[in-house]
Amino acid sequence: MAEAYQKWTSLRREFESLRHDEAEKFQLLDTLKFQIAELEHAQLSVGEDERLDEERRRLANVENLTLLCQSSYSRIYEDDEAALTRVRQTLKDIEQLADFESSFRDYLDGLESARAVLEDLSFSLRDFADRLEFSPSRLAEIEDRLAELSRLKRKYGGSINTALDHLARSEDRLRQIETSDQREQELNIQLAAARAQYLDCARRLHKERVRAARKFEQAVEKGIEEVALDQARFQVQVADNVESGGHKGIDHTEFYFSANVGEEVKPLARVASGGEASRLMLVLKTVANGSQFPRTIVFDEIDTGIGGRVSEAVGIKLKKLSQTNQVLCVTHQPQIARFADSHLVVQKEALQGRTQVSVGKLDKAGRIEELARMLTGAEITESARRHAKELLKK
Repeated sequence: MAEAYQKWTSLRREFESLRHDEAEKFQLLDTLKFQIAELEHAQLSVGEDERLDEERRRLANVENLTLLCQSSYSRIYEDDEAALTRVRQTLKDIEQLADFESSFRDYLDGLESARAVLEDLSFSLRDFADRLEFSPSRLAEIEDRLAELSRLKRKYGGSINTALDHLARSEDRLRQIETSDQREQELNIQLAAARAQYLDCARRLHKERVRAARKFEQAVEKGIEEVALDQARFQVQVADNVESGGHKGIDHTEFYFSANVGEEVKPLARVASGGEASRLMLVLKTVANGSQFPRTIVFDEIDTGIGGRVSEAVGIKLKKLSQTNQVLCVTHQPQIARFADSHLVVQKEALQGRTQVSVGKLDKAGRIEELARMLTGAEITESARRHAKELLKK
């Protein structure tokens, strides 16, 4: 169901986007064509702005760069006391020394490397200086190109990379628009098929839900008889509405309830009293297999208007539910309380003009005393204690 709905809505979004584009198609076509032509004519390449900026700075400093190259070349290669000459002489001296002291041989490779580096550097300086030539026309050409690149970068995202990305996206968008008529026809066919598949899934799911609802109603009505709701009626209404369908189907499911004979069933949230709602919720939780989604469940006023056999049945259901969930139950019925694994007693007392509430966990003796008090009232008898012990043993 979810997959069929996802496929249908995805196609529907694409179709709506296509129809929206259709309204702006001609204006968008002109814009895309202009931008594509502008970017293609510019013939952008990644890193071009950095290379041109370097060349511009070089051209603007030809005189200074020439002086630097010439002076460095002279100090390394041409002068009487040139560095290369000194290194070569030092290399010869160390070679002779090494004949008498072998430890000097360790320096020969380093001196030879230094000689080679200086020689290579001097030739590079000479060649670079020979190539340097101030060209006002070339500098003007570079300035114009950098200004054009700067304009395009500002317009299309801030860099040459983003401008090229914009070009690729624009070309793809243009192809989509130019083939939109054909795509719209394809989408119409695909949409109809996807909607039919979704509705087929939804209607089959609706039938299964109705069938499951009837079984659930029967199980719940059997359960509510056991908790003193003999005259109550429970219904699950599954209404299908194609227009409000979603990824879970086309159904709206709601529980309806009537506690008394002669009253029509109404939405559960509006008709059940506190005690009725608690007992009904107990039945719903046990019937619905709470082990699949364990949680903490709180029951209050669940013992309202019941006693004896019914209290026993409620206690058994609570015990069953507590095997797969954490159950907290507020009760005044010993027949219910005896099923608990742990007992907490809630007390109120006035201290210094204020009411304070305390909660304490009972030990075995405390459980017996509290159950006996629930059986007899304020004055606890030995008979009540014996009865309480028997209740806890069951």
